[in-house]
Amino acid sequence: MSLTPTPATGHRRLLTDAMFSVTPVPADGPDIFKSTESLWYPIWARGIYGGALIAQSLTAAQETLPPTFFVHSMHCHFVRAAQVDLPLVYHVDRIRDGASVSLRTVRTHQNGQLVFSTTISFAKPAKSTKVLQHQAPFPDAAKQGPPTSPGGAIDSTLLSKTCQVEFGSMFECVRLSRDTRETPEKERLLQWMRVRADDTQVNLAGTIQAHLAALAYMTDNYFIGTVLRAHRGSRFTGSEAMKGRIQALNTSTEKGQKKLKAFQNLAQEEWEDNDGSHNTTRQPTAEMMVSLDHTIFFHEPAAVRADDWLLVEAETPWAGHERGLVIERIWTSSGVLVATCIQEGMVRLQQEKEATSSTAKAHASRL
Repeated sequence: MSLTPTPATGHRRLLTDAMFSVTPVPADGPDIFKSTESLWYPIWARGIYGGALIAQSLTAAQETLPPTFFVHSMHCHFVRAAQVDLPLVYHVDRIRDGASVSLRTVRTHQNGQLVFSTTISFAKPAKSTKVLQHQAPFPDAAKQGPPTSPGGAIDSTLLSKTCQVEFGSMFECVRLSRDTRETPEKERLLQWMRVRADDTQVNLAGTIQAHLAALAYMTDNYFIGTVLRAHRGSRFTGSEAMKGRIQALNTSTEKGQKKLKAFQNLAQEEWEDNDGSHNTTRQPTAEMMVSLDHTIFFHEPAAVRADDWLLVEAETPWAGHERGLVIERIWTSSGVLVATCIQEGMVRLQQEKEATSSTAKAHASRL
């Protein structure tokens, strides 16, 4: 079921449009929808990419509202890893329908189990002529501009290895190099991102809602990974869990060989991103990284063009107790702050066997 068209924000068809589509299932009850396309399952992940669940839930909720309402906040909880080979069912609850603000909750089930939930608030554009306004400044480090002109082709060698199209990624990401070696809480990690689009197909019914869903999709890209990157930690090198996943590949097939090469590229990129620091000192290694909750505040819906370059800045003000917090800000290339995101996730480190053994001995001596 497609969204009711609002004034077109562009003619290039977003490649995410089909992925996020949902079909109503009136036989199962009102405001129940099913996924119609398989969602992205990154080769390193435990389940479906979280951004796809966020975006499809947003699409389902929007189906219950007039096209004059635009999302302004989402508060999401990842409950279980969703699998790619089973359909997803979205239950939308109409919590409130107001003249200017409406509220929805979406519960996402798979195989009878809750895997994801979100509360979404929508609002009509304000008509007041007198309002308070301010926004965080555009980072100086990115003022040289995006890697290409709007819609321009990108050299694939510049793209992060986490967004290679042959493994299902629908977005392109170019990370900016680090200029300083700050302490983790002072790190500011920057990257340019955009959703892939098809220049050969014209989409006259392009909607603001479609671009907002695509933006929501991108917000989960390496979000909690900011915590590990700020500590110059590794995820693709040294992790026992990742080693097991790689060893399970069937490298006698072409597909298995490509996946092995992809893991090797991810490890090399990670090593370069850390300036090779974990090659000479013992750096933390993540044995598990999972998102727990994810919040998005959409500031300027009409300014979002997901197929144009967006600047993403991420920082992590706190980590502890096997969790980490990340704040993300997203600007258009012209400097408009379109979204602010917050995520908390689990970052469980691989423990050193020697340290674990000595701790156990020390504990035993006190008994």
